[in-house]
Amino acid sequence: MIKKRIKRWLRRQGLISPPAGSAHRRAGDQARDQGLWNEAAASYRLHLDARPGDGPIWAQYGHTLRESGQWDAAEAAYRESA
Repeated sequence: MIKKRIKRWLRRQGLISPPAGSAHRRAGDQARDQGLWNEAAASYRLHLDARPGDGPIWAQYGHTLRESGQWDAAEAAYRESA
């Protein structure tokens, strides 16, 4: 718990970089919130390239693919999230 707090503080101070893919995750979240499904999917894909073990983002990626009509790709993303 203390270790996480220290890392967050160091990131806010600009002393360490955020985890790889974080900017893409935030961009995906923003695009998703605006209903820009293809842009959100592209950003989440870049995040997942850097952090392939991020299960919750695999699910978000699946949602964005589903919303953009890419059913087969959405199903594959949902399977990755499990």
